[in-house]
Amino acid sequence: MLLAHILGLYRYPQVSHFSTSSLLSDRIQFRSFFRTVPSDAFQSRGLAQLVLHFGWTWIGLVAIDNDYGQQGIQMIKRDILKAGACVAFTETIISSQQDRNAPNIARVVKDSTATAVVIFSTDIDLVYLLDEMLRQNVTGKVWIASEAWATSAFLSVSKYSRLLYGTIGFALHSGSMPGFGGFLNRINPSMLIGNQWIKIFWEEVFSCKFQVPSNSSIKKCSGQESLENIRNSYNDISSLRVTYNIYTAVYVIAKALDDLGKCKKGYGPFTNGLCADIDSFEPWQLLHYMKKLRLTMSSGRQLFFNENGDPPAAYDIVNWQLSPGGQLRQVKVGSYDTSITSGNVFSINASHIEWRTEGPVPASVCSPSCPPGFRKAARTGKPLCCFQCIPCTYGEISNQTDSLQCYKCPWDMWPNPTQDHCVPKTEEFLSHEDPLGITLTATSISSSLVPVAIFGLFIYYRTTPIVRANNYYLSCLLLLSLMLCFLCSFLHWLPPV
Repeated sequence: MLLAHILGLYRYPQVSHFSTSSLLSDRIQFRSFFRTVPSDAFQSRGLAQLVLHFGWTWIGLVAIDNDYGQQGIQMIKRDILKAGACVAFTETIISSQQDRNAPNIARVVKDSTATAVVIFSTDIDLVYLLDEMLRQNVTGKVWIASEAWATSAFLSVSKYSRLLYGTIGFALHSGSMPGFGGFLNRINPSMLIGNQWIKIFWEEVFSCKFQVPSNSSIKKCSGQESLENIRNSYNDISSLRVTYNIYTAVYVIAKALDDLGKCKKGYGPFTNGLCADIDSFEPWQLLHYMKKLRLTMSSGRQLFFNENGDPPAAYDIVNWQLSPGGQLRQVKVGSYDTSITSGNVFSINASHIEWRTEGPVPASVCSPSCPPGFRKAARTGKPLCCFQCIPCTYGEISNQTDSLQCYKCPWDMWPNPTQDHCVPKTEEFLSHEDPLGITLTATSISSSLVPVAIFGLFIYYRTTPIVRANNYYLSCLLLLSLMLCFLCSFLHWLPPV
């Protein structure tokens, strides 16, 4: 960063192939800094999206104690919390300690209920933690790797296969370099550049020596052996990542110089249409072309720099799977590319992922989801992701998973037995076909005939003194009312309204 700051003061363009710190995006401090790798800000955003894609809401975070680890872990923590997930723990790998704080971290990871653990670290520092986890028998975790160790050959050995199988993470985007494979295969010890290194490499690959004692059985190197039939990490160009970014950085400078040299006098970008002299240009003049640069790489991707000197972020999502030989290999299962304009920046093929559980996606939640018929209630002193499920009270329902509240049914409905939806209320009324209905009908009719008969007698003997003495009209009204009282029981046989 100090070098980038000094070069920026004098407007000397600098193109980095491996510096990912988000601090370098500050254009006030680093005015002429560019890079061909994405900023960690994009990686943190993408890792948070990866975590949420699998429904993991209870996440553990582990980071190295440098700018890369601490900046990265703070950014992903912010994005995770913003999306509604929770952080179970945050631990730091302390590089100044001999054991890197590994025993404590391994114990926290083992005891935590969080299954998914994001690790921002380099592979060298991570070895201490992995060895300690093997000693403490930490199992059942899904590791989410940052790009610094997501494709580490150093960790892809059988020793860690039981622990790291199923890991998923972000790796720098790979690309092809036309002609590079042929160049590697044409290298031989007679080349002057790097001759001593090439001889050492040659002896290792072909199991021979250039200087052989007369009585030795060791094969002598002729220097004419062919690398074309050799298959090892040296000439494996199937997934170039850091190398590809170095190539891209050189290509960017070459393209900017080419644009500067093609400037036509009178049509230049500087004052009065002036052009820069390709043999004696100023650093700020090349910087101008760097900012305006846009080119198409061999993969078809567009490369350009935004106002902060960052290229479009492009990562491969890789899954650590077992090879037939028991070694770990990184298989591409998705991508994260911000240059895609269709909106599908994040894509992943879940069917190609191998989990250590050899089943569905492992869960990483503090509390299981509340089914319909229940509502979530916070636990005192716990994060929002840790809750308890409370049944809805009588007369209320919840029809969604993880519902925050229950709702009352309309007046003409009530909850079903599981209280996950409302059903119409059942109409229940007395039918005249029921035994009780028949009994009540017969009783009502027979009882109503008694006041009717008396009413008839009152009419027949209405002129007699005894009837007149009993208030004839009032008695008739009472008899009619009594008859209607017996007959009103028929109203119970009508459907309710």
